[in-house]
Amino acid sequence: MRKTITLFCLLILLAHTLSAQLSPEALQKDLLLLKESLATMHPGLHKYMDATAVEEAYEVLQSAWSEEQSTLTAYGHLSTFLAKIKCGHTYANFWNQEGELEQLFVHAANKVPFTFRIIDHNIYIDQVVTDEEGLQRGDRLLSINGIATATILEALLQYVKADGSNDAKRLFDLQLFGLDNYEAFDIYLPLVIDLQEEVEVVVEDHASKTEKQFRLPLLTRQERYDRIGKKYGNAIESYDDYWSFRYIDEQTAYLQLGTFVTWRMSIKWKSYLNKIFKELNKKAIPHLILDIRGNGGGNADVQQHLYKKLTNRKATVGPFQQTLRTNYIPKHLRPHLYLRLKKYFNQQSKTVRLNDDFYTYKKNGLLAGTRAPKSSAYQGEVYLLADASNSSGTYFLINYLKNNKLATVIGQTSGGNQQGITAGQMAILTLPHSKIAVDIPLIGYYPTTKQPDAGIQPDIFVPYTVEDFMAQRDTEVEMALELIKKYTNEKK
Repeated sequence: MRKTITLFCLLILLAHTLSAQLSPEALQKDLLLLKESLATMHPGLHKYMDATAVEEAYEVLQSAWSEEQSTLTAYGHLSTFLAKIKCGHTYANFWNQEGELEQLFVHAANKVPFTFRIIDHNIYIDQVVTDEEGLQRGDRLLSINGIATATILEALLQYVKADGSNDAKRLFDLQLFGLDNYEAFDIYLPLVIDLQEEVEVVVEDHASKTEKQFRLPLLTRQERYDRIGKKYGNAIESYDDYWSFRYIDEQTAYLQLGTFVTWRMSIKWKSYLNKIFKELNKKAIPHLILDIRGNGGGNADVQQHLYKKLTNRKATVGPFQQTLRTNYIPKHLRPHLYLRLKKYFNQQSKTVRLNDDFYTYKKNGLLAGTRAPKSSAYQGEVYLLADASNSSGTYFLINYLKNNKLATVIGQTSGGNQQGITAGQMAILTLPHSKIAVDIPLIGYYPTTKQPDAGIQPDIFVPYTVEDFMAQRDTEVEMALELIKKYTNEKK
């Protein structure tokens, strides 16, 4: 362990330095505000760390922030601290950064000219957008700038958010798809490797198993996205493209919902779903493949609407205890916070004490009970395709459909955690001196009985292998179609 920590610290020292430097005095003031804000608002601060462990983590951050450093370096130290909380909604959110960090994340030419998948803790090259000949899909990445891939992944994992000990979610989020948004690998790699204009990579050829070495020019995020579009075609041009619907055959429909981030979509999502499910019932389509792979959640209203459309028989909800750390956010913290709904600054009239440390809501504080079947619900068989990305709203969707046998879940273990998720409403804390923004969830949704520290296992586990990747097989869809064929034959 000591060797790993030492190596990690050495990697941190290799990070880029920016022109603007933050003083230790400024950072220590930010630390005090962060500490008070988390203690006041975060219902899951001590879920995976007791008070002693939290204090030790603060001491590590205090020490790291005790010398002058760049905003990026400060961001890195803060990110490793926040990751220790093991909450999938607590991090220095890429989307919410402004000023220096936003410019660096968006415009810096420090992005690798390829995308990749992570399979069994190995990185396999996917799309290649460099003029360098010889680097190809399926090559296994061995090192970057002389640092072994295993060491890089180990270092990067210390930055990545996830619920509890669910490292499958962390590894999924470190994959690089090259889409036109922020990706964790792009953000965190400059924190562990000194990136100049080029990187030296060593790969293992998939076929021959021989090593190949390349010097590759780095790109901006937009440059890489444009090159991917030119060479491969842009699979995703807008958030609307994450949703699609088609018929595979006369008996089977396929609905892909790749995101619940409806506020970045132009389609009227509720009307879109209503039309599809009305058509499915009118045509009496017996099988629906519902694909939520890659969907980390978003608008909880989508999840609730899907409950209505998929509950074709009596179903049980929860139980999950809604838990708040506070029902009143002190006024001196509010100038540093952004809440989309201002009512969450003061919830005193709507809450009661849950115990000495927490509150819950007077109405529906305990999410439990039954759902009656809806006449508009889909009447056929549902096959839910899931993976490690599924956390937040998609985690709860898997939980509900699997527990009530409303769908056959196919794929890999989910993200999220069976011990509960902390999310609900988000407060965005902007630290006044470093200007780093931090997401702090305000509501916990916790089971009332002891559960394992893990994601949800699918009904049918389908491992993703290198062979499947190379053959570009959609093994989850194949499995769903096999089940449909078997179901159809049994009905004859």
